[in-house]
Amino acid sequence: MRKYLTPLIILIIIGCSSLPKKRIPDTGLEATRYLKSAGNAEMHLEYRRALLLYEKSYNAYTSVDDIPGKVTAGLGMARISYFLENEDEHDFWLGKITALVNNNRSDLIPLLTLHHIRIGYDKMDYDSVLDLTVAFKTDNDEWVWEATCFRALALLRTGSPAASEKDNLIRALPSLEKRFRKNKLQQLELYPFLLYTLGYIFTTDYDWSEAISYFSRARLGDQEIDNAIGVADDLYALARCYELTGSLLQAGDHYNRAAEIYCLLGAERSCQECKQKVAELNR
Repeated sequence: MRKYLTPLIILIIIGCSSLPKKRIPDTGLEATRYLKSAGNAEMHLEYRRALLLYEKSYNAYTSVDDIPGKVTAGLGMARISYFLENEDEHDFWLGKITALVNNNRSDLIPLLTLHHIRIGYDKMDYDSVLDLTVAFKTDNDEWVWEATCFRALALLRTGSPAASEKDNLIRALPSLEKRFRKNKLQQLELYPFLLYTLGYIFTTDYDWSEAISYFSRARLGDQEIDNAIGVADDLYALARCYELTGSLLQAGDHYNRAAEIYCLLGAERSCQECKQKVAELNR
């Protein structure tokens, strides 16, 4: 998840002269820790825990008047509320953060747009994703790459080519990978997501070797950052590639591995789908 660090503020409690001075943790750094923990919970589909941590992060950022932090944590609240199918809470937080951005930080409008893109894609409203991404502009290249990934996937889902997006993502990959290796990305999960997107693009070209290569790299990236749901999705994508190319033993193995993770995460529908695939392969 995105991380915003505020200047270090050290508070000192002056107590009895016989006791050492005690430092109170900086609220800004505490907010960032909550934000990181919320992101980790979200990647493991622990939505109730993520919701509590995003709220703690929002409150901590509010106490130090860190608007970018408040926006990030507030949008996390909105997103998790959406996943929990709490439409009223989603709308409340989205409205709150939209007003905050419009009144104080217009440079963060692209972050609001990304929220709408993510939700639109999840709802399979691919036309809205295409509308939102066609004129997406910001100086933040990570946001641009994420929007490009969603645009490419939406284009392919609607039966349209994504050649331009494919070329742009391939050009962006070396820089993105370098930042990922140096832990310089604001969103570490963006690296495996871009690799996954390229893998998906190559499946539509029927270039299975390239697709498998990118999905495999995505899995390794997701493993490095402990993105459990990402790993499961990568394994499922690899299983589909192996199935469609006739490598049925490898397909079954990857479906089983994906099913194990989905079941552990409580993603029952995906878990059962994988198990059904294995049953079909064994007939």
